[in-house]
Amino acid sequence: MNHKSNWRDDAICAADKHHYKWLSYKVTDVEYAKEGCSRCKVKKQCLITALKNDAFVGVIAGMSEYDFLLKTWQYSTEENESNWTGDSGLLYQLLQETE
Repeated sequence: MNHKSNWRDDAICAADKHHYKWLSYKVTDVEYAKEGCSRCKVKKQCLITALKNDAFVGVIAGMSEYDFLLKTWQYSTEENESNWTGDSGLLYQLLQETE
């Protein structure tokens, strides 16, 4: 049987001995997780999965929950997006930042 590997198998956080830091709110833990994400090869898949499942918790693809909420708020309040009704533009922007 040919088993296709799951992107999570390649995630830095899954193999890290301090994996719990990705769900912490301590500043030092968040910084640790973000640094780990900066070396990760599956950030894009991580972000897409979190957004699809409406589960943006902890540090995802190098962004904390706070970073994500701030980016969402900033995007939705831009003058040229005064009638903001969707997240496709925001998704595009976030995906660009994961590269």
